[in-house]
Amino acid sequence: MLLTSFAVCAALSYCACRSRAFPTTEYDEGVYLATFRSIQAGFAPYRETYLSQPPGFLALTYPLYVLFGSTLEAARLAVFAYSVVGLFALGWLGWELGHVLFGLVAVAVLYSVPLYTREILTFHGDSLPATFSTLAIAAMLRFLHSERWHWLVLSATCVAIAGLIKGDVSVVPALGVLLLSGASWASWADWRTGGAQIAVFGAALACAAVLFTLPFGLFDVYESVVKLRVSAAQAAPADSHALLRFLQEKSELTGLLCMSAALSFVACRATAAARFPTLVLGSWLLTTFATLFIYRPLQIHHLVFLTVPAAALTASALCHLLTRVRWRWATACMVGFPLVMTLINQFVAAASAQSGVANPPQKRGIALVRAKTQAEDFIVCDDGIITGLSERRTPPFLTDLSHVRLRSGRVTRERFEAELDRFRPKLVLVWADRLTDLPYFADVMKSHRYQRIKNKDKAHQVYQLQQ
Repeated sequence: MLLTSFAVCAALSYCACRSRAFPTTEYDEGVYLATFRSIQAGFAPYRETYLSQPPGFLALTYPLYVLFGSTLEAARLAVFAYSVVGLFALGWLGWELGHVLFGLVAVAVLYSVPLYTREILTFHGDSLPATFSTLAIAAMLRFLHSERWHWLVLSATCVAIAGLIKGDVSVVPALGVLLLSGASWASWADWRTGGAQIAVFGAALACAAVLFTLPFGLFDVYESVVKLRVSAAQAAPADSHALLRFLQEKSELTGLLCMSAALSFVACRATAAARFPTLVLGSWLLTTFATLFIYRPLQIHHLVFLTVPAAALTASALCHLLTRVRWRWATACMVGFPLVMTLINQFVAAASAQSGVANPPQKRGIALVRAKTQAEDFIVCDDGIITGLSERRTPPFLTDLSHVRLRSGRVTRERFEAELDRFRPKLVLVWADRLTDLPYFADVMKSHRYQRIKNKDKAHQVYQLQQ
């Protein structure tokens, strides 16, 4: 079974390497590419280079980004690498639950959801927390089975990492269910032991969070990450129907959620052994769903948070139902067929030609930047793909020019002008229609001696510094 798992992961990794150069559709990929390039240029993260994501995202992906080649394709592979860890974590979780087929079933279920397969090859942090949440549950089960405290510490550390990647701590209720189930709570000794477990878990979680954040500066991280989210939440209108609208668009994910609920119900009715895993994994899924209901500003790619807990719940129910099948060949077919189809689909996708990460308008912007600037010049662009692929530097405070940051007031006119004065960027490009959110943008360009130049692409604005 272990060899089969390695073979499946190796095949999926090969397909991911072949498929990594698809055209970008996520604005955040350009933001993070510009941010990582700024850090490589020597500008310290958070203190100088602005980064809106918690430090777990940088600490996990930046080393692999450099190792794999410091390109957007390398960054995508860095994200994918953690999804592979997540697949092995599902295998570990299945082993702790007593089902050796759990991991393979979960893989087949996950790869049937296009949102998941897309996001694990997209350069942002939305798909990363689930890996560590899965590890947290598996480590907690190992602690309950072995009563060795280092597994409890590992579980808490994984929760801290998930929270420091994207603020995702939705797995905590599931871990609480596991901790509460570990003792009978019938005597003072049980209460004391349970209290000690909770105290150690909380202390380990807090220590891990602090240790991950300290190297970047607690105050600097707070200024860049926490204040942005508070401002964004205040600026974004509350929309309780957004999640339901997004689920209507992602019919495959909606189908998986419905299937997980239906199969769990049937499995719990069929066998009592399915009830406890359903309670644990179901609480993880329900907490995630509730979190997304109040998440602001909610984007459609945030739905990837639901995929792993839904797939785990579905796999658990299927494995319990398969134990009631008398013929082993039928079980092998029911598990093997979807897995083989998953691999075939991935190989077919990997065989198709890759057109590169930049779309035609971005390619025109890159060509323009290279024609009018030198390698050592600074530019400002509200599409980080152009900055990154043209291999030009950007003022470190202006690596993130997203709508969220500009509309929430985290980039003021005064600070923008100060960055222009300090770095004297040769070009300012309005390529993603975001810089115009800055108050009096045209006046700022004029007062700092930037003249709009003609370019063949009438949909975009380009300003050049006049010497």
